[in-house]
Amino acid sequence: MNENSNYFKILTTNDGSNSIYSDFQKSLFHSIHGAVTESNHIFIENGLKYSLKNLNSIRVLEMGLGSGLNILLTWNYLQSNPNFTCTYISIEEYPIPIELVSQINYARYASSLPINSLQIIHQAKWNELIRLSENFSLKKVSANIINLSFQPEFHLIYYDAFAPEVQPELWTTELFEKLYQSLLPNGTLITYCAKGYVKRNLKKVGFKIESLPGPPGKREITRAIKPTEN
Repeated sequence: MNENSNYFKILTTNDGSNSIYSDFQKSLFHSIHGAVTESNHIFIENGLKYSLKNLNSIRVLEMGLGSGLNILLTWNYLQSNPNFTCTYISIEEYPIPIELVSQINYARYASSLPINSLQIIHQAKWNELIRLSENFSLKKVSANIINLSFQPEFHLIYYDAFAPEVQPELWTTELFEKLYQSLLPNGTLITYCAKGYVKRNLKKVGFKIESLPGPPGKREITRAIKPTEN
């Protein structure tokens, strides 16, 4: 087993789904109140489904592949809704050890997918666009997002970085400006974070902010929309 596995612990959250605790970041990847409940509420219900109301083909950028849960839930939704197609780009500088993946209990929450779908996600080649199913393609990018640049090409950003207290460099106006420019008009950034200064930083670069009800254990989440260009 990779010695880095010793720096991660798999825990069970209150809805029965697993999350991972990182000794590096001294932080849990998901809410202790429910990992799958949280991801479904924030990224699927208030991100993906919101964006797909006006689209039938979507390009998603994710900051923070982590356990792979957001990818899995997005792929599962697309698999059960074949009229939509998705190209999904996920940025991760420090992937979890592959040895952990078989211990995570997400298969029960992705009934439209093969039981080994999480392993397929984590074993997919890095920095290469892989077609996982007829309407879902994934590219995992091994990089620090601060060092990347993007064209205006995305409809939706899942912003799932560690909290501002843990990774303050990922919540700055400089990075939000880059993300703003990566979105197409009417594009959306969705995040669990509702801190006042984070919302102010998003507003400073041009986003329109919506404060939405959060999942269990969290009062609010934030949806940021890039206005249509005049």
